[in-house]
Amino acid sequence: YLGSFIALTAFGLGLAFAENIQTLLIGRFLSGVCGASALNNVAGSLADMTRVRNRGRFNTAYRLFSFGGPTLGPIVGTFVLRVGFRWNIRLNPILSFAALVIG
Repeated sequence: YLGSFIALTAFGLGLAFAENIQTLLIGRFLSGVCGASALNNVAGSLADMTRVRNRGRFNTAYRLFSFGGPTLGPIVGTFVLRVGFRWNIRLNPILSFAALVIG
């Protein structure tokens, strides 16, 4: 997780300062590849770290936060529309770095 999160944050920073569409496309691809490992591996990690009777609660919380993004997307999108599309790109490395520091 740590290596992919560091790479996700680094590619996100590269996206935040991208000057052309080619850099945006390549950066988004690499950022997505690095960020996908968290979605794929969390269920296995939860199974390893929790007891069977508590696993449902943790799994529900994980699913709520990871798949709740499309529900909150229009709300965040309205804010991003007002401040400019670049903040949509800049917000990702900011949150990734915060999660990296906390975790």
